[in-house]
Amino acid sequence: MLAVVDLPILLLTRSYRLFWFYLPVTFIVYTAAPYDLPIVWLSLAGALNPLLLLLAPLAKLPATTPMWNFTLQRGATPNDLEYYIITAIPWFWILFVQIGKFKLNRMIRRMKQQ
Repeated sequence: MLAVVDLPILLLTRSYRLFWFYLPVTFIVYTAAPYDLPIVWLSLAGALNPLLLLLAPLAKLPATTPMWNFTLQRGATPNDLEYYIITAIPWFWILFVQIGKFKLNRMIRRMKQQ
């Protein structure tokens, strides 16, 4: 089922530089932790709207009290860091692009006002 959603995303991003970040991340996440793919998709949606970029980290948080209890009691394992880093790569890249667009737009507005 995830491949049905992921294939159109791959096809849409192939003409952008984002594709070269998205392809390896998707491959690794799809084979190792497919439950993290929606987080990567929300990161990609952040390229369209910066507010959607904020949803990706929130999607990683546990949804219910029993899940929070399990998460807090289990502790962290070395593999957890790998998955966080892998899903964070497109998120940070899109964040930096959005910050760059914001600064560029602000600079253009200042130039027009002068």
